[in-house]
Amino acid sequence: MMRAVTAVMAGFMAVAMGWASGAVAQDRAGPLVPGVSFDQARAALPDAAWSEVLPQYASEPNLTAPGAIALGGLMFDVTVPPASPEGSSVVLEHFARRETFQQCSASVIAVAAAADGLYGAFEPVGDTSSSGTATRFHRLVPSVISGKMPGGVGLMAGIAPVRLIAVGSSRLGFAARSTNPGRGNWTAVRPRSRDGVTVVFGASYTFAENEPPECHLFLALTRHPPIPRGRAEPNAFAVELLGSTRSDPPFDWTAYEAPRALDIASLTPTYAPSIGDLHYTLDNLGRGLALPPEGVDVELVCRLDRSEGVLDPCWTAVDGVDPDLTSAAIRRSKLHQYAPASIDPGGSGPLEVRLPIRLAPEDRRTDAPPPESEILAMDEMRWRAVPRPEVSSRWFSQVTTTTTFTALCQVQSDLSTVCRDVQADPPSGSGRGTLLRASRSYVPAATLADGSPTAGRWFRFRLTVRVTPPPAEDAGSRRP
Repeated sequence: MMRAVTAVMAGFMAVAMGWASGAVAQDRAGPLVPGVSFDQARAALPDAAWSEVLPQYASEPNLTAPGAIALGGLMFDVTVPPASPEGSSVVLEHFARRETFQQCSASVIAVAAAADGLYGAFEPVGDTSSSGTATRFHRLVPSVISGKMPGGVGLMAGIAPVRLIAVGSSRLGFAARSTNPGRGNWTAVRPRSRDGVTVVFGASYTFAENEPPECHLFLALTRHPPIPRGRAEPNAFAVELLGSTRSDPPFDWTAYEAPRALDIASLTPTYAPSIGDLHYTLDNLGRGLALPPEGVDVELVCRLDRSEGVLDPCWTAVDGVDPDLTSAAIRRSKLHQYAPASIDPGGSGPLEVRLPIRLAPEDRRTDAPPPESEILAMDEMRWRAVPRPEVSSRWFSQVTTTTTFTALCQVQSDLSTVCRDVQADPPSGSGRGTLLRASRSYVPAATLADGSPTAGRWFRFRLTVRVTPPPAEDAGSRRP
C-alpha cells in the first residue's frame, strides 16, 4: 500500500516539477493539469470534498469537488472526467443564483481577466471574414463536456446579434436574443498551446422555468491527443460570429438595466381569481397537493411585463421551498394581471415585484357529490358563456379519434366550476387535463330553466371531440 501511495505522489511531484522547471509550460487549473488522475487530484487538493459522480448516460464516473479552486475572486466547482480518446480535461464551474445581469457580467469580466493573465489571449470561438465565411477553426472540449458548456448554441450566426468584448489581451464573443433582454451568453477559446492544451471559457445568464435567474461560468482545460500529419481534426468546427445575414443591429450588452423593485400594492388588478381558479392551482389537474391545516405562505419574486400587466417569470424569494408548493404558488401567480396604466406611469426599464401567495386548504373544493338522481345532465344546464368551436378544436388537437369526454362538476358561488372524475369513451390517454381546462370556459347562467339557482348544483359535463379522418386516397389517382 505504501509503495502505491509513494508511486502516486512521485507521479504527481513529477508533474509539479515540470511546472516549476519551465522546460514545458503547462496550463493548469489551480494545481491540476489535464490528464491528472483521480488519485493525483485528491493529493493535490487534499482539503476538497471530493466525490465520484456518475453523469447521466455515462459509463464511468467523474471526480468532483464543490468550491475547490478560486479564480477571479469566485470559488469554482471542479470536475475531473476520466480520460477518453477525445482527450483529458479539468473543468471549473461557478453557479450564482438571484444575480442581476450587471452582477453576472461583472463576474464574467473579472474571471475573463484572470484567465487572460493565466493562459494568454482568448478569442471568439470562431472568426469570420467580411463575407460571413468562417476563417478559423478551434477544436473544443470533448463532446461529453461541450454539451454542458453555456452559450455554445447561442453564438451561431442567425440566432442572435453578437458583440465582441475586449478584456486584457482577449476578446469574448457575447450573444443575446433580442427578444429576451437580460439573457445572454459569453464564449471564447484560448487556442491550443505547445503542450496541446485548449482552454475554453463560457458563461450564461438565463432564466429557467420556476427558477430565479442564474449566472453560470465555465472554464475547461483540455489536452487533445496528437493529430497524425495530414489528417483533419475530427472534432473541429467553426461558428460564425460576424457578418450574420440578420438585419438586426448589434445588441448593446452594456444597455441592460437591473430590474427596479415596485410595490405590488400600487398596481390596479384587472382580474379576480375565481373559486375554480384557486382550486385548480392546488389540484394541479387532479393530483392533489397536501397542505397543513394552517396553510402555507410563499413569497415570489416576479418580473412585471409593462405592456401586458402579467407576471413572468416568477421564482421563490428564498431557496428550499418544497417543489410542489413552488409550482402551486407559480400557478397562482399566473392568475394575477394588472392594468398597464397603473404600472410605473412615465417610467421605463424592467420592473420586479414581490408577490405574497397564500396557499390555504379551504381553496381546494372537496364537497361530496349528491346521489345520481340529483346530478343534472349537460342539456339541463343554461350557459352564460361557452367557447367558440374553433377554440375547442385547438384544445383537443392531440386527440386522434372521435372521443366523448365526461366529468362530474359543481357550480361554485361565483358561477365558476370545479370538475373531477374525467372519463373518456373510447378510453384515451390524452385530453384529460385539457378537458378540465376546457370545462372552465363554460360559464353557467345564474339560474336554471325553472328559476332555481345553479350555485351549488352538480352536473355531468359532456363534450364530444369529433375527429374527421382524411379522405381515402383514390386508387385510380395514384401514380404507378
